Amino acid sequence: MLVEVNLLPEKPKKNYTSILYAGAFLFLLLLAVLTTFLFQRHLTQEVQVVNDQVYNVQLESAQIRQELTGLEWTDAKQIETAAAAVEGQIIPASSVTSYIVSLLPERGFIQYFTYTQPHSILVDVHFDRLEEIAQYHEALESSSLTTSVRLSVIDSHEMLDDEQHDINFDEVKSRYLASFELTLDREEGRSLGDEQ
Repeated sequence: MLVEVNLLPEKPKKNYTSILYAGAFLFLLLLAVLTTFLFQRHLTQEVQVVNDQVYNVQLESAQIRQELTGLEWTDAKQIETAAAAVEGQIIPASSVTSYIVSLLPERGFIQYFTYTQPHSILVDVHFDRLEEIAQYHEALESSSLTTSVRLSVIDSHEMLDDEQHDINFDEVKSRYLASFELTLDREEGRSLGDEQ
């Protein structure tokens, strides 16, 4: 058998790990610097946009303030004129209600009361007898407070036969519900409110 003898010196193996670590470190450092630069540039652009918006809002508010100072006096006079006109049309609801209630018969009562327009009222009233409805209608029509009175509905509440209760239905009176539409005289309504 033949034996080989190598008399040449052995070449040392190159160690690439330190170069690989150095390259990875430089790559990460370059990536961090690039990311920081891009982020700082993005933030600078956002700050510039926000500063522009703030400047525009300040300009607009200065213009609006300038316009408002010119309009302030005319608007105040218009508001005062409108308020005076509205006050001239107001009819106090408490005075009207008190007056309408004072015209009711002894056992009559108002179930529903509402303004439908500034000078129109809907009233639902309960009565014991039909004659009381006619008397109340006449009292409203002859009143100086109303310019027109319209009786729209008369409804009676009938008692149903109930065998569980010992009630003598001959002694029970039915109640009547009448709905009135009233149109008020503005001048008379205001003078009524002034009296009270």
